[in-house]
Amino acid sequence: MPFFMLLIPFFAKSTYLKYRILNLSLPSLNYLNQINIPADLQKLSISELVILADEIRQFILDSTSEKKGHIESSLGATELTIALHYLLSTPHDALFWDVGHQAYVHKVLTG
Repeated sequence: MPFFMLLIPFFAKSTYLKYRILNLSLPSLNYLNQINIPADLQKLSISELVILADEIRQFILDSTSEKKGHIESSLGATELTIALHYLLSTPHDALFWDVGHQAYVHKVLTG
């Protein structure tokens, strides 16, 4: 394996991207399917929440590859959205989004 391939995991932000670049199969962890309501996020550890963020990003990328949509702002707000749902008591605490395409992750987590 070339030396630069060993550095990729340190520079790739996304766990998914690291696996994709190195042509490795993703772990069979599927945290997204375990989330039925936002309160389910509190059952996950911080490291599992990081993996969940990667799974959500990939879900959004896969979904929008078939149907066009603005995904940049949603992908950028992934950790923020997870953190809000983790810390707040949604749906009792209201969340307001500037534009609809920033709320894709919220829609994924809440159904």
